[in-house]
Amino acid sequence: MARRDREREQRLSRRKQRVLERARSRKRRRLVIGGSAVVVLAVVVLIGWFAYRSLTLPQGPLSVGNRAPSFTLPSANGGEVSLADFLGRKHILLYFSMADG
Repeated sequence: MARRDREREQRLSRRKQRVLERARSRKRRRLVIGGSAVVVLAVVVLIGWFAYRSLTLPQGPLSVGNRAPSFTLPSANGGEVSLADFLGRKHILLYFSMADG
């Protein structure tokens, strides 16, 4: 009788150990997946921030007498007009906006 009880207790303790090992491995897996997700999210946010910053901030201070930065805009004829097309010539730029009203 005592032998059967010991064998039964051993089987139960083995089962408990397996259950505990599974629970630990699940916790580790969740921790690894969660940590990886946080790292990936941080990298994506940093890349987005640097991209936004490089696109929105001017490259240098503009003041009277400085050379204008190069840009290209669509023309009324459907083509494109670049500032470099007018280099060396004098031009007047007229700007009208209804929002300035």
